Amino acid sequence: MKEKVTARNLWRGIYPILFFQGTAIVIQNILMITLSVMSANSKYTGISQYSDRVNKINSHAMEITLLTDIICIIIMAYFMYSDRVKDKLKGIYVKYDKVKWTKYLLVIPFAYFFMMSANALVSILTLYMPENMVGTYDNTKEILNNSSYFMLIITTAIIAPISEEFMHRGVVYNRFKRICPPVLAAIISSIIFGIIHMNFVQGPYAFLVGLAAVYVYERYKSIIAPIILHVTANSVSTIVSIIANETGLDTSAASQYNTVQLTASYLQMAIVFGILALIIGIIIYKTVIPNEIKEIK
Repeated sequence: MKEKVTARNLWRGIYPILFFQGTAIVIQNILMITLSVMSANSKYTGISQYSDRVNKINSHAMEITLLTDIICIIIMAYFMYSDRVKDKLKGIYVKYDKVKWTKYLLVIPFAYFFMMSANALVSILTLYMPENMVGTYDNTKEILNNSSYFMLIITTAIIAPISEEFMHRGVVYNRFKRICPPVLAAIISSIIFGIIHMNFVQGPYAFLVGLAAVYVYERYKSIIAPIILHVTANSVSTIVSIIANETGLDTSAASQYNTVQLTASYLQMAIVFGILALIIGIIIYKTVIPNEIKEIK
């Protein structure tokens, strides 16, 4: 039974995102205050100017993200638990049989093929974007490049996907699904997921991944499925980035081709990997069917 679209219900779907952003801001301000206090001590050099302290904080952006994500996981887990308790009290909570762990393995190739197809589509999009829009990704790229491989793997490939799935699928999507059809809830939560990446390169990609995450979430009826999808996608991207840095791979080699050639190449890649993702997606649809079990009070 759908709830009414009220300001309160809309707010319940949005404030978890504001909480996440607010947590990051609070952590940054605490660090800024700490550095300001330390700057008064002659023992600490290189942080006397405000710009020095800002640079210091920016150099630890990945650590701040990790801490924010850990806090977010704890809070979002509480929100998910609280929502489930409320559903039980209303008599609308539905429990499902656990899916065999072997079927979760299907999420891995689905995630890989979908990610490759989505990346190709976004690559086409960036070819026709104005430079200032593509440039919005520069800050994120710099943070990733300046982070240690250990922090990159722990944060980007593991902790961040768990945090984001708890928030965007576990809380935001489920709360919007209470007031609108699942498809619309999936689109809204995926748009929000894209927006919080704060740049025009990752945004469209995150939107597509968000839709795929909702799909496996609904098929498996478990937050574990979208977490596996997200971890797989981020892990592949992280490993590719590390290999590129270590081998000195020239990522600008594509510049020797014109826009039409690159578009055709990316489109071909998007279609091939898209078909493969569709095949695995159909297999998941046909084989993963958890049985509904209504809890007896």
